[in-house]
Amino acid sequence: MINPSAAKILIVTVIYNQKITGTNIYKTLLSEKESVYIHDNSPNPQHTDGLPESWKYFSDPSNPGLSAAYNRAAGYAAANGYDWLLLTDQDTIFPEDALATYRRDIGEHTTQRLLIPSVKIPDGRYISPVKSRLYFPRPSTRKPVPGKIELKEYAVINSGILVATDSFISCGGYNENVFLDFSDFQFVERFASKYPEAWLMDMTCVQNFSNLSDSTERKLARFGLFCRSLSGYSPLKAFGKPMIAAVVLKRAVSLCLSAKSLRPLSIFFTNFKPYIKKL
Repeated sequence: MINPSAAKILIVTVIYNQKITGTNIYKTLLSEKESVYIHDNSPNPQHTDGLPESWKYFSDPSNPGLSAAYNRAAGYAAANGYDWLLLTDQDTIFPEDALATYRRDIGEHTTQRLLIPSVKIPDGRYISPVKSRLYFPRPSTRKPVPGKIELKEYAVINSGILVATDSFISCGGYNENVFLDFSDFQFVERFASKYPEAWLMDMTCVQNFSNLSDSTERKLARFGLFCRSLSGYSPLKAFGKPMIAAVVLKRAVSLCLSAKSLRPLSIFFTNFKPYIKKL
């Protein structure tokens, strides 16, 4: 068995418009004993006086999104001898013994290149990993059963995954054109093409989103980002492009009904350009 304490893990977190010390990830996972890479996509950099020396802070006001942040962190990890990348975001709440669990599973499941926790939202539904069909994930109230899983059958969110640095790089990393929504779908699809299996850990995190809003205007603005992010998706599945188009169109129709407006369709046709000509 590999000595778990010998594994070099770089914790990577991406934040936006929130103080480091106010994030869920800071409160539940980050420690001065661990190596941490913070990619801050906020318009203005934060004061970092007092952060531990083992923490790397990078401010990027251009806000290129999650994918570019994770790729940059992977480059840093490879250059500095880190064996594993623990990808997180500001909204995830980790259990108290999370790092010990990650290290234990590294030692016990030595052939696995991707370890993932179960993730649920505050209402009790699990959102990762969940069965997925045609790019439509199916949240469930049932806790996923720990063990090996076939990645092609599941939707897995970004935050909480522990991926071997060399495997991250060998599969091409994240597609930076898919900068926000579905960045996880795209990465897992790429990863699964080389490493079909992952290990589902006996650990549960909670995703407590900090930027949810019931405002119709904000939902519509968010839908514009959704369209632009999915416009960059490069599916590996047969008939993947029309499937992705169906995902975005379904979201547009749902918003039309909830907002009692046709504006979501206008946003769709304005922002989802790569596939519009093919529909």
